[in-house]
Amino acid sequence: ETDLGYNIFDDINDTLAPDYRKTIPMGIGKIDEALHGGIGKGELALVAGSMGFGKTSFTTAVANYAATFKCENNNNKGFKVLQIVFEDGIKAMRRKHISRITQVEAALLSDANYIDEVKQTLDNYEDLNMLNTNLRIIEIPTGEKTALDIKNTLKSLINSGFKPDMMILDYFECLDMGSSARGENEWKVEGKVMRKFENMAKEFDIAEIITTQGTKDSVASEIMTNDKIGGSVAKTQIAHIIITIART
Repeated sequence: ETDLGYNIFDDINDTLAPDYRKTIPMGIGKIDEALHGGIGKGELALVAGSMGFGKTSFTTAVANYAATFKCENNNNKGFKVLQIVFEDGIKAMRRKHISRITQVEAALLSDANYIDEVKQTLDNYEDLNMLNTNLRIIEIPTGEKTALDIKNTLKSLINSGFKPDMMILDYFECLDMGSSARGENEWKVEGKVMRKFENMAKEFDIAEIITTQGTKDSVASEIMTNDKIGGSVAKTQIAHIIITIART
């Protein structure tokens, strides 16, 4: 096909429209301020941190906030969020969400001192139906699914009537890098897989958040810089937004 390109001033009203970038707020004030409203549809964000630093808790809070976010721009209906997890089971993820709602530590939710309070808070939770409608959690076995499998999962969900505005993948290293990884440089393959997710964000018009591990040097870092993100540097080069979490 022949692509003859575009002129700058065609569709000028659409180009200058206030909603030229459709954002989904993450619920962390300074981050949303820095991103001019949050992560945009068609954008890919990378959240990096060492093991046990709270990446899943962070993305769970983001998912919960987006699914129950009320504003006129989305008719106060919240955003549809798909949360894909590998190492955390469905029950563990449910407890993380309930912990955020009740402000009771996940490990204490079943404690006799808290259980009645937890149930009462959930009974009175005004966004319960919205969260049930807007948030879908899928658990996938570690190392068994490729980027193409994730794409097919998205297609199946959309065909079933659930069209995500945001997809969270927790985390990158749990993916099967695919048959192309055999005999090919590992770092080069990671870049190709990341590029597939970037293209997915654009094709399905969704905001994507992918978590990834830090290197061993990131464990003691007060500030986790990009050079302490594990794996291929291509992941950080391809991501539109990079958020790092350090223990401090």
